[in-house]
Amino acid sequence: MSRNSSSKKPGYQPSVEMLENRLAPAISVTVLPNNVLIIRGDHADDHVAITDDGYGHVTVQSGDFIGDYSGISKIRVRLRGGDDTFTYNRVEMFYPLIYPGPVATPLNLKVDLGQGNDTASFTLTEGMGNAKAKILVKGATGDDSVTLDVGEMYRGRFRFVALLGDGDDSFQGNLTGALEGRSRVAIAVVGMNGNDHLRMDCAADLDARARLGVFLVGGSGSDEIFAQYAGVNRGTVGLWISGDDGNDTLAAECVFSEGSTGLAALGSSGGTGDEHMTMIVHGDDALSVKLFSLDGGEGFDTGVATPNVELFNIEDPQSAP
Repeated sequence: MSRNSSSKKPGYQPSVEMLENRLAPAISVTVLPNNVLIIRGDHADDHVAITDDGYGHVTVQSGDFIGDYSGISKIRVRLRGGDDTFTYNRVEMFYPLIYPGPVATPLNLKVDLGQGNDTASFTLTEGMGNAKAKILVKGATGDDSVTLDVGEMYRGRFRFVALLGDGDDSFQGNLTGALEGRSRVAIAVVGMNGNDHLRMDCAADLDARARLGVFLVGGSGSDEIFAQYAGVNRGTVGLWISGDDGNDTLAAECVFSEGSTGLAALGSSGGTGDEHMTMIVHGDDALSVKLFSLDGGEGFDTGVATPNVELFNIEDPQSAP
């Protein structure tokens, strides 16, 4: 009895690291100084889910393990080998009736998917509001699949960068909801090596001071890339897609609704290879500044475009309705 009582000193608490490793041997979770949460996987098929309330309270779930952490502003995830599944979900935040409400905790999230055929999804359709968030995703070898869903903002700042690595990768992005005030959204995805499928759909009205930028690059391989915008643009919309190397299929479409008086730039670059390119733009008459262009680059390229699109290095130009 005396031996047992002496093993527990006053104020003794088991470490979080030991508890989590025992419950979820596939991953380890560590909290470092400066509000940094570290999640490490192994070479098996890891399944990691993060829920974020926007105010620094983060829940991590993997198998039977559930861990809750507060005051988190940076998250680093390294999944290593295996066919891993990762999800990040930003839940709806509480907004008081008094505008503009509390300021959300800035988020800096970096996810290294590692090797294997990995799946990652990022859902920010609720609770962005006035939040600031940066997300970086890195793939390695394997056929990775990444999805992104972003909702409305009234003073938010959001930046998303994905470098998908080697393999036949896919990306599907969706922006749904108005960008109000001085909201900023920047999304850049690079397929790198492989036959990649990249798509970004934007359905959002923009206030006069709001900004939206989308940049999609296929890299090496025969890629399929599509970018779309639809809404009332009183701010600035910029979409750029590039096939880079390989025989690529590139398509872009913008439909500016009535009341669009802002700035818009839409560009498509074929790079090397024989490309099939499409660009359709409607409703741009009242825009204050506009630039729409197709550049086939090297190779024999087919360009299907509306009359308001400038064509460069297109060997087979065709008219679109």
